Amino acid sequence: MASIKLDFNELNRNISKIKTINNFCILGTEDFQKNEALKIILKTHNVAEFDGFDSFLAYGDNFSTKENSINTIIEQLNMLSFIQEKKTVVLKNYENLNSDNQDQITKYLANPSPDNLFIFSVDKLDARKSSTKAIFNSCMVIECKEIRYQNVLARWLDEEIRARGLIFDNIARNTFLNSIELDYYVASNELSKLELYIGNRKHVTNEDVLNCTAFSKTYSIFELLDEIGYKNAQKAILIADNLLENDVNQIMIITMITNLFFTLWNLSAVMQKNISPNELKMRYMPEIHPTFRDKYINFLKNYSLKNIKNAIEILLQTDRQIKLSMASDYVLIETMIYKIIKNKDN
Repeated sequence: MASIKLDFNELNRNISKIKTINNFCILGTEDFQKNEALKIILKTHNVAEFDGFDSFLAYGDNFSTKENSINTIIEQLNMLSFIQEKKTVVLKNYENLNSDNQDQITKYLANPSPDNLFIFSVDKLDARKSSTKAIFNSCMVIECKEIRYQNVLARWLDEEIRARGLIFDNIARNTFLNSIELDYYVASNELSKLELYIGNRKHVTNEDVLNCTAFSKTYSIFELLDEIGYKNAQKAILIADNLLENDVNQIMIITMITNLFFTLWNLSAVMQKNISPNELKMRYMPEIHPTFRDKYINFLKNYSLKNIKNAIEILLQTDRQIKLSMASDYVLIETMIYKIIKNKDN
């Protein structure tokens, strides 16, 4: 069969295709998606449970040594089912199989049973191996990737909202996204709690989200730097408080913000020489990842050279105040951020 690769979020739109395929590789490290993908495949093929007769669950960990052959699994795949429509074998942790057992799987996939269902999950595959090529050529590969950016979680949430028949207004949706970790398990659990909270209603309001959702998101220091760069005082202070609540050291926060403004200082000085933004990105930002260079160009639009100088002075002053314990860390950090962002000496 021709190679078929789907992202997890495409599964529900390809149910008719899943019905026609018997061999699946669930690939990736995102456990929530891997478990959900398995459920979707089994439900589509009418497999209700593992009964030990027609449907089996096995783990690669049990076939990691040469003494433990996977032949029993292969034999099951080549047998006719007793009661159910097809025999089903699910193998988790394929990567833990020893090389001989992986070769046995490769041989099976070269000539798989047309009557039985084989699903296996694996964290990572080496594209250079012939066994990987065999998997790609004979299986539907479903990729399950960890969330790195909020827009990925937002796409999942929109799909999940539709699947559950819910209606979120924009404010409620944004509040929900901003209140949770970049984690599918957390997001799914919070969404289920929200469903229980609203009862028979389908429309979810911002008040529902505020009343029900646990504000569990732990922000990163880089998200704080972004909000300061974009001069979003309210969000920056919220993130700073969150960092302090999660035991991020206050001196660490000041150090990272200081590094940001020293970088902006150097870039702003170069800009005084009438250097174009493109030249600035290409020649003067070697230490900044290419993905983030446009952000720094935008930050420079928000802070003049005098703003940057004032910001560094505010940071140094706050550093001294914290070391002298002149007020609570929360008050000092919040005041510092407010002064930096609200400085109007352009």
